[in-house]
Amino acid sequence: MQSQDGRTLLVVGPQAQEAAARQRTLNLVYGGVAALTVIALLFYALSGSGPAEAETERPEVATREEGGREQLEGNLDKIAQLIDEGKLPQAERKLESAEEEFARDPKLSDRADELRSRLEVMKALASARKHERDGDRISAVKGYRDVLALDAGNEEAKQRIKGLYPNLNPDMGFAIITIRSAPVTAEVTLDGGPLGSTPIDVPLHAGKYNISLTAPGYGSMQTALSVSAAKDQPYDYLLTRTGAPANPQPPVEQPKTPTGGGTKRPPGGGTKNRPTGRSSRSPTPRRKTICCRSVRAKSVSL
Repeated sequence: MQSQDGRTLLVVGPQAQEAAARQRTLNLVYGGVAALTVIALLFYALSGSGPAEAETERPEVATREEGGREQLEGNLDKIAQLIDEGKLPQAERKLESAEEEFARDPKLSDRADELRSRLEVMKALASARKHERDGDRISAVKGYRDVLALDAGNEEAKQRIKGLYPNLNPDMGFAIITIRSAPVTAEVTLDGGPLGSTPIDVPLHAGKYNISLTAPGYGSMQTALSVSAAKDQPYDYLLTRTGAPANPQPPVEQPKTPTGGGTKRPPGGGTKNRPTGRSSRSPTPRRKTICCRSVRAKSVSL
Protein backbone atom coordinates (compact mmCIF):
# COMPACT_ATOMS: atom_id res chain seq x y z
CA MET A 1 0.00 0.00 0.00
CA GLN A 2 1.34 3.43 -1.03
CA SER A 3 0.95 6.44 1.32
CA GLN A 4 0.35 10.00 0.14
CA ASP A 5 3.97 11.01 0.84
CA GLY A 6 5.20 8.12 -1.25
CA ARG A 7 6.15 5.68 1.62
CA THR A 8 5.21 2.04 1.39
CA LEU A 9 3.11 0.77 4.29
CA LEU A 10 2.93 -2.93 5.34
CA VAL A 11 -0.37 -3.99 6.80
CA VAL A 12 0.13 -6.74 9.50
CA GLY A 13 -2.62 -9.01 10.80
CA PRO A 14 -3.38 -9.92 14.48
CA GLN A 15 -1.29 -13.12 14.48
CA ALA A 16 1.83 -11.35 13.42
CA GLN A 17 1.43 -8.79 16.21
CA GLU A 18 1.17 -11.50 18.91
CA ALA A 19 4.33 -13.20 17.63
CA ALA A 20 6.23 -9.93 17.84
CA ALA A 21 5.05 -9.39 21.45
CA ARG A 22 6.25 -12.85 22.49
CA GLN A 23 9.62 -12.21 20.95
CA ARG A 24 10.05 -9.00 22.90
CA THR A 25 9.20 -10.80 26.18
CA LEU A 26 11.80 -13.48 25.50
CA ASN A 27 14.39 -10.87 24.76
CA LEU A 28 13.71 -9.22 28.14
CA VAL A 29 14.05 -12.57 30.00
CA TYR A 30 17.33 -13.43 28.29
CA GLY A 31 18.67 -10.01 29.05
CA GLY A 32 17.79 -10.30 32.77
CA VAL A 33 19.47 -13.70 33.10
CA ALA A 34 22.59 -12.38 31.43
CA ALA A 35 22.65 -9.38 33.76
CA LEU A 36 22.37 -11.60 36.89
CA THR A 37 25.17 -13.81 35.64
CA VAL A 38 27.42 -10.84 35.13
CA ILE A 39 26.62 -9.51 38.63
CA ALA A 40 27.39 -12.89 40.22
CA LEU A 41 30.72 -13.14 38.43
CA LEU A 42 31.65 -9.63 39.52
CA PHE A 43 30.77 -10.46 43.17
CA TYR A 44 33.00 -13.54 43.27
CA ALA A 45 35.77 -11.70 41.49
CA LEU A 46 35.70 -8.83 43.98
CA SER A 47 35.41 -11.01 47.14
CA GLY A 48 38.25 -13.29 46.04
CA SER A 49 36.70 -16.40 47.72
CA GLY A 50 34.83 -18.64 45.44
CA PRO A 51 33.43 -22.06 46.29
CA ALA A 52 36.72 -23.76 45.54
CA GLU A 53 38.58 -21.47 47.95
CA ALA A 54 36.00 -22.09 50.72
CA GLU A 55 36.45 -25.82 50.31
CA THR A 56 40.21 -25.49 50.66
CA GLU A 57 39.88 -23.51 53.93
CA ARG A 58 37.83 -26.17 55.75
CA PRO A 59 40.62 -28.78 55.81
CA GLU A 60 43.03 -26.16 57.21
CA VAL A 61 40.69 -25.42 60.15
CA ALA A 62 40.21 -29.13 60.81
CA THR A 63 43.97 -29.64 60.68
CA ARG A 64 44.56 -26.93 63.29
CA GLU A 65 41.92 -28.40 65.64
CA GLU A 66 43.34 -31.89 65.24
CA GLY A 67 46.83 -30.62 65.98
CA GLY A 68 45.62 -28.98 69.23
CA ARG A 69 43.89 -32.17 70.34
CA GLU A 70 47.00 -34.23 69.67
CA GLN A 71 49.03 -31.83 71.78
CA LEU A 72 46.57 -32.14 74.69
CA GLU A 73 46.68 -35.93 74.43
CA GLY A 74 50.46 -35.71 74.58
CA ASN A 75 50.17 -33.61 77.74
CA LEU A 76 47.97 -36.28 79.33
CA ASP A 77 50.50 -38.97 78.39
CA LYS A 78 53.23 -36.90 80.05
CA ILE A 79 51.11 -36.47 83.20
CA ALA A 80 50.54 -40.23 83.39
CA GLN A 81 54.29 -40.81 83.07
CA LEU A 82 55.01 -38.35 85.89
CA ILE A 83 52.53 -40.15 88.15
CA ASP A 84 54.14 -43.52 87.41
CA GLU A 85 57.57 -42.07 88.20
CA GLY A 86 56.34 -40.69 91.53
CA LYS A 87 56.79 -37.04 90.47
CA LEU A 88 53.45 -36.07 91.93
CA PRO A 89 53.88 -32.28 92.37
CA GLN A 90 54.87 -31.87 88.70
CA ALA A 91 51.94 -33.99 87.54
CA GLU A 92 49.52 -31.97 89.67
CA ARG A 93 50.79 -28.66 88.27
CA LYS A 94 50.43 -29.83 84.65
CA LEU A 95 46.88 -31.05 85.31
CA GLU A 96 45.86 -27.73 86.84
CA SER A 97 47.48 -25.63 84.10
CA ALA A 98 45.55 -27.36 81.26
CA GLU A 99 42.29 -27.98 83.12
CA GLU A 100 40.23 -25.61 80.94
CA GLU A 101 41.59 -27.08 77.68
CA PHE A 102 40.77 -30.63 78.82
CA ALA A 103 37.23 -29.59 79.80
CA ARG A 104 36.40 -28.56 76.19
CA ASP A 105 36.74 -32.12 74.93
CA PRO A 106 34.59 -34.80 76.67
CA LYS A 107 37.07 -37.62 76.00
CA LEU A 108 40.04 -35.61 77.18
CA SER A 109 38.07 -34.45 80.23
CA ASP A 110 37.26 -38.06 81.22
CA ARG A 111 40.88 -39.09 80.93
CA ALA A 112 42.00 -36.05 82.95
CA ASP A 113 39.55 -37.06 85.71
CA GLU A 114 41.00 -40.57 85.77
CA LEU A 115 44.52 -39.21 86.10
CA ARG A 116 43.39 -36.88 88.87
CA SER A 117 41.97 -39.85 90.81
CA ARG A 118 45.20 -41.78 90.33
CA LEU A 119 47.13 -38.77 91.57
CA GLU A 120 45.07 -38.57 94.79
CA VAL A 121 45.64 -42.28 95.45
CA MET A 122 49.38 -41.96 94.90
CA LYS A 123 49.57 -38.95 97.23
CA ALA A 124 47.77 -40.88 99.98
CA LEU A 125 50.10 -43.85 99.44
CA ALA A 126 53.19 -41.66 99.63
CA SER A 127 52.01 -40.13 102.93
CA ALA A 128 51.27 -43.54 104.46
CA ARG A 129 54.66 -44.91 103.36
CA LYS A 130 56.40 -42.00 105.06
CA HIS A 131 54.60 -42.67 108.37
CA GLU A 132 55.56 -46.32 108.11
CA ARG A 133 59.22 -45.45 107.52
CA ASP A 134 59.13 -43.16 110.57
CA GLY A 135 57.81 -46.02 112.70
CA ASP A 136 54.37 -44.48 113.27
CA ARG A 137 52.25 -47.58 112.72
CA ILE A 138 48.92 -46.01 113.68
CA SER A 139 49.29 -43.05 111.30
CA ALA A 140 50.48 -45.43 108.60
CA VAL A 141 47.49 -47.76 108.92
CA LYS A 142 45.18 -44.73 108.88
CA GLY A 143 46.84 -43.59 105.65
CA TYR A 144 46.43 -46.98 103.98
CA ARG A 145 42.80 -46.99 105.10
CA ASP A 146 42.38 -43.65 103.29
CA VAL A 147 43.93 -45.21 100.17
CA LEU A 148 41.35 -48.00 100.24
CA ALA A 149 38.59 -45.40 100.59
CA LEU A 150 39.77 -43.91 97.26
CA ASP A 151 40.67 -47.20 95.58
CA ALA A 152 39.02 -50.22 97.22
CA GLY A 153 41.09 -52.66 95.17
CA ASN A 154 44.52 -51.20 95.88
CA GLU A 155 46.68 -54.25 96.56
CA GLU A 156 49.65 -52.34 97.96
CA ALA A 157 47.53 -50.76 100.70
CA LYS A 158 46.04 -54.14 101.62
CA GLN A 159 49.41 -55.84 101.86
CA ARG A 160 50.91 -53.07 103.97
CA ILE A 161 47.98 -53.14 106.40
CA LYS A 162 48.46 -56.89 106.81
CA GLY A 163 52.16 -56.31 107.40
CA LEU A 164 51.54 -53.73 110.12
CA TYR A 165 48.69 -55.57 111.88
CA PRO A 166 48.41 -59.24 110.86
CA ASN A 167 45.10 -59.65 112.72
CA LEU A 168 43.41 -56.97 110.59
CA ASN A 169 41.42 -57.85 107.48
CA PRO A 170 41.87 -54.98 104.97
CA ASP A 171 38.60 -55.90 103.22
CA MET A 172 36.67 -55.21 106.44
CA GLY A 173 36.15 -51.82 108.01
CA PHE A 174 38.11 -50.95 111.13
CA ALA A 175 38.51 -48.05 113.55
CA ILE A 176 41.38 -46.68 115.65
CA ILE A 177 40.53 -46.86 119.38
CA THR A 178 42.51 -44.83 121.95
CA ILE A 179 42.50 -46.12 125.56
CA ARG A 180 43.63 -43.76 128.36
CA SER A 181 43.67 -44.06 132.16
CA ALA A 182 43.97 -41.69 135.12
CA PRO A 183 45.52 -40.90 137.53
CA VAL A 184 48.23 -43.47 136.68
CA THR A 185 49.34 -45.63 133.78
CA ALA A 186 47.61 -49.00 133.55
CA GLU A 187 48.20 -52.29 131.78
CA VAL A 188 45.45 -53.16 129.29
CA THR A 189 44.18 -56.55 128.17
CA LEU A 190 41.67 -57.06 125.34
CA ASP A 191 39.54 -60.20 125.44
CA GLY A 192 42.17 -61.74 127.69
CA GLY A 193 45.17 -60.81 125.52
CA PRO A 194 47.69 -58.14 126.57
CA LEU A 195 47.70 -54.89 124.60
CA GLY A 196 50.22 -52.72 126.44
CA SER A 197 50.27 -49.68 128.71
CA THR A 198 48.02 -46.66 128.54
CA PRO A 199 47.77 -44.46 126.61
CA ILE A 200 47.52 -46.89 123.72
CA ASP A 201 46.05 -46.82 120.19
CA VAL A 202 44.78 -50.02 118.61
CA PRO A 203 42.92 -50.71 115.33
CA LEU A 204 39.85 -52.90 115.80
CA HIS A 205 37.14 -54.24 113.54
CA ALA A 206 33.54 -53.34 114.27
CA GLY A 207 32.11 -55.28 117.22
CA LYS A 208 32.06 -55.57 121.03
CA TYR A 209 35.16 -56.23 123.16
CA ASN A 210 35.98 -56.82 126.86
CA ILE A 211 38.92 -54.88 128.27
CA SER A 212 40.65 -54.88 131.65
CA LEU A 213 42.88 -52.20 133.20
CA THR A 214 45.21 -52.90 136.14
CA ALA A 215 47.75 -50.73 138.00
CA PRO A 216 49.73 -51.28 141.25
CA GLY A 217 47.89 -49.82 144.22
CA TYR A 218 44.66 -49.44 142.28
CA GLY A 219 41.69 -51.68 141.82
CA SER A 220 41.30 -53.62 138.57
CA MET A 221 38.69 -52.33 136.13
CA GLN A 222 36.76 -54.53 133.70
CA THR A 223 34.47 -53.02 131.11
CA ALA A 224 33.12 -53.52 127.60
CA LEU A 225 33.40 -51.25 124.60
CA SER A 226 31.56 -51.17 121.29
CA VAL A 227 33.46 -50.31 118.08
CA SER A 228 31.92 -48.94 114.87
CA ALA A 229 33.71 -49.32 111.54
CA ALA A 230 35.79 -46.30 110.45
CA LYS A 231 34.73 -44.32 113.57
CA ASP A 232 37.87 -43.50 115.53
CA GLN A 233 37.13 -42.81 119.20
CA PRO A 234 39.00 -42.31 122.52
CA TYR A 235 38.03 -44.03 125.79
CA ASP A 236 39.06 -42.59 129.19
CA TYR A 237 38.98 -44.64 132.42
CA LEU A 238 39.41 -43.43 136.04
CA LEU A 239 41.07 -45.94 138.39
CA THR A 240 40.30 -46.10 142.13
CA ARG A 241 43.05 -46.55 144.74
CA THR A 242 42.88 -49.80 146.69
CA GLY A 243 41.40 -49.33 150.23
CA ALA A 244 40.18 -45.81 149.57
CA PRO A 245 36.68 -45.17 151.05
CA ALA A 246 33.95 -44.95 148.53
CA ASN A 247 32.67 -41.67 150.13
CA PRO A 248 35.61 -40.01 151.94
CA GLN A 249 34.65 -37.71 154.87
CA PRO A 250 35.74 -34.08 154.73
CA PRO A 251 38.67 -33.20 157.07
CA VAL A 252 37.80 -32.01 160.61
CA GLU A 253 38.57 -28.35 161.14
CA GLN A 254 41.15 -27.77 163.94
CA PRO A 255 40.51 -25.04 166.57
CA LYS A 256 42.29 -21.83 165.85
CA THR A 257 44.89 -20.33 168.23
CA PRO A 258 43.52 -17.15 169.93
CA THR A 259 45.16 -13.94 168.88
CA GLY A 260 46.01 -10.76 170.83
CA GLY A 261 48.48 -11.90 173.53
CA GLY A 262 51.01 -14.46 174.66
CA THR A 263 50.44 -17.91 176.08
CA LYS A 264 49.90 -18.59 179.80
CA ARG A 265 52.62 -20.21 181.95
CA PRO A 266 51.85 -23.86 182.33
CA PRO A 267 51.41 -25.04 185.92
CA GLY A 268 54.52 -26.27 187.64
CA GLY A 269 57.12 -23.91 186.20
CA GLY A 270 58.17 -22.44 182.94
CA THR A 271 58.75 -18.91 181.93
CA LYS A 272 56.10 -16.46 181.20
CA ASN A 273 56.15 -14.91 177.76
CA ARG A 274 56.86 -11.20 177.79
CA PRO A 275 53.74 -9.29 176.70
CA THR A 276 54.06 -7.28 173.59
CA GLY A 277 54.40 -3.54 173.83
CA ARG A 278 56.21 -3.42 177.25
CA SER A 279 59.16 -1.10 177.86
CA SER A 280 62.72 -2.42 177.54
CA ARG A 281 63.66 -0.80 180.93
CA SER A 282 65.06 -3.07 183.67
CA PRO A 283 62.32 -4.21 186.05
CA THR A 284 61.98 -2.51 189.44
CA PRO A 285 62.57 -5.67 191.51
CA ARG A 286 66.13 -5.91 190.21
CA ARG A 287 66.85 -2.40 191.45
CA LYS A 288 65.52 -3.35 194.90
CA THR A 289 67.75 -6.38 195.03
CA ILE A 290 70.77 -4.31 194.20
CA CYS A 291 69.94 -1.88 197.03
CA CYS A 292 69.68 -4.67 199.52
CA ARG A 293 73.03 -6.09 198.53
CA SER A 294 74.67 -2.67 198.95
CA VAL A 295 73.26 -2.28 202.48
CA ARG A 296 74.48 -5.75 203.48
CA ALA A 297 77.93 -4.90 202.21
CA LYS A 298 78.03 -1.78 204.42
CA SER A 299 76.94 -3.67 207.49
CA VAL A 300 79.69 -6.21 207.07
CA SER A 301 82.39 -3.59 206.85
CA LEU A 302 81.34 -2.05 210.14
